[in-house]
Amino acid sequence: MKRMNVMIAIISLVMAACTYSALANNGTTQRRLKIEKLDRAPLKLLNARYSVEGDKLVIKGKVKNTRSRVISGIFVVASFYDSAGRLIDVKERDTLGSVHPLKGNRESKYTIKIDYNPQIVLCKLQVGWRRGE
Repeated sequence: MKRMNVMIAIISLVMAACTYSALANNGTTQRRLKIEKLDRAPLKLLNARYSVEGDKLVIKGKVKNTRSRVISGIFVVASFYDSAGRLIDVKERDTLGSVHPLKGNRESKYTIKIDYNPQIVLCKLQVGWRRGE
């Protein structure tokens, strides 16, 4: 009985290793991504999260206008880096939804999608707005 349990344990470990290897070879394993948020007063980045959806890396979050006046032309820039600190990609997106322009003390959503790259380990998010809009 003991020998049978040992064999089952070994088979289970081999199957788990093969499954992990197959996932890694298909590029579907997900490394931990660090997200750094760089606010620009009076705008604040909130709730930044990431996911891998198919072949895309998706960053979602919210921007909050912390002042009482309306701000328009709000955008978020995402810069993606590898473990050596090399820049891999940069994307800029306007904030979404019916709250654009953004009234005082309100929030607006953003979504940034790029092609998934397993080398990406860091995403730096910056928020800004276009003057005169």
